[in-house]
Amino acid sequence: MKLKPVVLAMMAAGLSLPVAAADYRYLDGGVVDRDGSDMGLRMAGSGELTPPLAAFGEIVDAGQYEQLSAGLMFHTPFGPGVDFNAGASLEAVDTGRNDDTGLGARAGLRWLVPESRGLELSPEVRHVMVFNDVITSVRAGALFPIAPRFHMLGALQAGDDDRIELGLRYSFASPRAARSY
Repeated sequence: MKLKPVVLAMMAAGLSLPVAAADYRYLDGGVVDRDGSDMGLRMAGSGELTPPLAAFGEIVDAGQYEQLSAGLMFHTPFGPGVDFNAGASLEAVDTGRNDDTGLGARAGLRWLVPESRGLELSPEVRHVMVFNDVITSVRAGALFPIAPRFHMLGALQAGDDDRIELGLRYSFASPRAARSY
């Protein structure tokens, strides 16, 4: 199998790098507004498998639209307080009249903003292929700590899939101290 050496090389490279700046063990949820007309709920989570790999999942239930995403993500430190991540996913979408299963890809950064008391920004590009169509969106997320292990979550996504999200994140990792870089 040709993928086995590539996966082993990625894992070895990740083990030799510094510890990731961001935590990849969390559960979050809240409300989502899709395209200004479909209000609903969103739940997502991530679990560290072995550095630099994490599993992730997301469920969106907004009006007639339902989406389930499940995948694997590679993450690595990119600089002080900045992680690069890229992932692939299986996507199941139901629009009420039609449903389809396809593939997704995403890539982005997670940046712990210096001197900000723990603010994290996460720009990302998402690409989903369902219904014989390509759906590409740019997403900007923000996390702000409100208590140990809890963060306020906000995200704005624009492109072929417009969304506004508000919610909370619970981090399974020990609370990180505010850092300055």
